[in-house]
Amino acid sequence: MSGFAEPLLSVVDRVQLSTSADTLLAMRWIAILRGSTKLSLAATGGVHTVADALKMLLAGADVVHMASALLKRGPQALSEVLQGMTDWLTERDYASVAQMKGSMSQQNSPNPSAFARAAYLHVLGSFTPPAGVRY
Repeated sequence: MSGFAEPLLSVVDRVQLSTSADTLLAMRWIAILRGSTKLSLAATGGVHTVADALKMLLAGADVVHMASALLKRGPQALSEVLQGMTDWLTERDYASVAQMKGSMSQQNSPNPSAFARAAYLHVLGSFTPPAGVRY
């Protein structure tokens, strides 16, 4: 055996639920694709909180999926996110989700060509290596 705990060529049944950290890649690509395609953009993977859902919609998602949040917290997770989104929209005088959708996308950036590079540099700058690892 080559040091792997499980055989590589077998199916292992196990649930691997997402976390909020899993939204970052999808959010980035939704923000880049918004306005570049006529397709609807669905945000899946990692949406657990009001902030997660709002960020995906602001990036340009047309719909947000919350499977892991529902499995972890039950149906009340949906009620909490819906109420939180309603409160957020009301506090900021938005008339609808459609009004705010995509407002933080690359298409709506003051400098669209720098959008992807700036996001990448920000992510790199926010990285903290694990304890004991030096670069």
